[in-house]
Amino acid sequence: MWFKVWPEGTPKTLQPYPEKPLHKFLDEHASSKPDRPLVIYEDGRVFTYGKVSEESSKIAAAIWDMGVRKGDPVAVMMFNRPEFISCFYGGLKAGAKVAIIDALTISEDLKMHFEMTKPKVIFTDAEVWEREKKIFEEYGYGLKNTIVVEGGEDTLSYGSVLAKYEAKPPNVQINPREDVAIIAHYAGIVGRTLEVYHTHYGIVAAMISASAFYGRREGVTSLVAIPLSHLFGVMEIAGPVIAGGTIVLMKRFDLDRALELIKKYNVNLWPGPPMMFDAVLKKGLKKEDVPSLMLCVTGAAPVPPDLQKAFFEDVGIPLIQGYGLTEGLVVTAQPPNVRVYGSVGIPLPDVDVKIVDKETGTKELPPGEVGELIVKSPWIMRGYKDPEETKKAIRDGWLYTGDLLMMDENGLLYFRGLKKRFLKYKAYPIFPRDLEIILLQHPAVKDTYVDGEWDPEVGHKPFAKVVLKDEYKGKVSAEELINFVNERVAFYKKLRKVEFVDKI
Repeated sequence: MWFKVWPEGTPKTLQPYPEKPLHKFLDEHASSKPDRPLVIYEDGRVFTYGKVSEESSKIAAAIWDMGVRKGDPVAVMMFNRPEFISCFYGGLKAGAKVAIIDALTISEDLKMHFEMTKPKVIFTDAEVWEREKKIFEEYGYGLKNTIVVEGGEDTLSYGSVLAKYEAKPPNVQINPREDVAIIAHYAGIVGRTLEVYHTHYGIVAAMISASAFYGRREGVTSLVAIPLSHLFGVMEIAGPVIAGGTIVLMKRFDLDRALELIKKYNVNLWPGPPMMFDAVLKKGLKKEDVPSLMLCVTGAAPVPPDLQKAFFEDVGIPLIQGYGLTEGLVVTAQPPNVRVYGSVGIPLPDVDVKIVDKETGTKELPPGEVGELIVKSPWIMRGYKDPEETKKAIRDGWLYTGDLLMMDENGLLYFRGLKKRFLKYKAYPIFPRDLEIILLQHPAVKDTYVDGEWDPEVGHKPFAKVVLKDEYKGKVSAEELINFVNERVAFYKKLRKVEFVDKI
């Protein structure tokens, strides 16, 4: 049905996709174009394809020497910086499964990640190391198994590893269709933190399909100001490497600095959550201010139709909305040839979708009716760590997303809600169950239910309803429980209020 509005010149299928590991694209570009910039950091440092290939090979040799073998988990937990990319690809070259952990993760959340993934080696930076050193050491991470970018004398520093090892990675044979490349943790369908596995083949196929739709090709320069430790960010260091593009990387988003970088480095493509582009709109930017910028791509949070319409009309640059999820990577995008606001678009090449009834998931619904979106593509997840949850999510090759959508008569899809409990604050995912688990650790709490209060500026603000044990009634304040939770979670998960109730 969606082929009615299919963008001209875009193939409907791109199969067969290359059956080679993700890191091979890096090495091939490094061999043919070693001096081409892969990463330009906001401080002016340039990491060429040759440099990143060499450093990632040294990292692979180092962690192999530390005992990492094919299929072992390693973790990258650092803020945006060029070394993130070298460590990420170094892990892949050693045959490891690379887990991405948000650099903002603290306390109980961090312990949960360590206990769940049990990484053999962790890559981090000095900022995270100093903040979370106590927990790192509690779980046995230190000089023998933690590589710290800009680390001090009491650490195994990234610089010392590069100085010690040659660029001779181990000869590991990768089966792209079977071997896991990335471990993500935000299992949106399940509604709790759980390992999600994606293969080399799946990531490569997803990025080739999305690039064909968006027009990402060799030589395109993109601005990346989203966290690389989120799957959206990982896609932005995979897509350019596969295509042979360049990334202009920011540690954190700052609008004025972002616009300076776009002008200085002739950025063509800018992906990010809607809050970034709302800031652009409010600043009064015009196309002539950033003539190189051809396309902005947004998602990861609800996109107000008025924002898209105003952005196109006032700024003069297309703002294309897409839809994806941790378990399915990229799924849909708005076709560039159709100016429509509020839709998440149509399926990408080689993606098939259906809208089915919410109750059984077996009855396909006609256009105009709201139901659960199910997806089939070459790049849906290999599965969760929990096989039983995998069986629930993937049935007969279809991924049941838990998202409620509607398809119109042209095949355009519209997001209409969720079957599952899932919150987002400034595009950061929040699972209410994770906060409930922490609250239930407080001796006064008998039962609790966490939800989100909607704020159009930022998304959901978490709040909790709490049933106190009889002996604690009148003795525990809402502020105490809020502090109990907020000392243990990242800023975006913090509770805003607690309401005491007699029952949930």
